[in-house]
Parts: sequence; C-alpha cells; structure tokens
Amino acid sequence: MHRPEGASGAICTLSLSFNNEGPLGTFFRYICDNGTYIARYDELLNGKNESIDVSKVDVSMNGIELQDREFFAAIREKREPNASVAQMSTRHADIGSLGTAADCRAV
Repeated sequence: MHRPEGASGAICTLSLSFNNEGPLGTFFRYICDNGTYIARYDELLNGKNESIDVSKVDVSMNGIELQDREFFAAIREKREPNASVAQMSTRHADIGSLGTAADCRAV
C-alpha cells in the first residue's frame, strides 16, 4: 500500500472527481468530518443511502441550471463566477504548497 505521509506522520490525501466518467446520474462520493455524502446529478444522499432534503437550498435542484444561472449572473454583475478556472488553479497551487510543507512522500 502506498500513501503520502509527512515526516510528522500526517497523512496527506487529495481526491479530485472532475474526471468522472459515466452518464448523467453518475455519483460522486464526498467523505468529510461530518460523514459521507453521495452526490448524484439531481439528489444528495448520506452514507446510508438516505435522501437529504436540499429543496430549500436554491431555486432549482438541476445542477446544470444552477451553474448556468451563476455564470450569467456573474456576467450581469461584472464579476468572476464561482468555481472559475482561475479559482481552481489557485486551489491547486495551495494544495501543492501544503504537500510540500508536510513533506509528503510515498511510503
């Protein structure tokens, strides 16, 4: 088993899911301090496959519609859209810096 580990014993992990293959409805699994979540195209489930009500979170449950709304709102408001390529590039640089700081290496 290989895992990146820093000199202090801290384990460094990174999971990126933007290369997911499959038809609409394919799921993404997110694991965090608050539990496991499964995100599908049009629903959110907990790790026990129980539906989580997100109907009051936004005006739509359709992710593509929400992405389009954000994109056009950013144009109207003359601002950078949320989750832009520039923001993603900055986050990748931050993750690289954290890895270097933790002295991550394959064990």
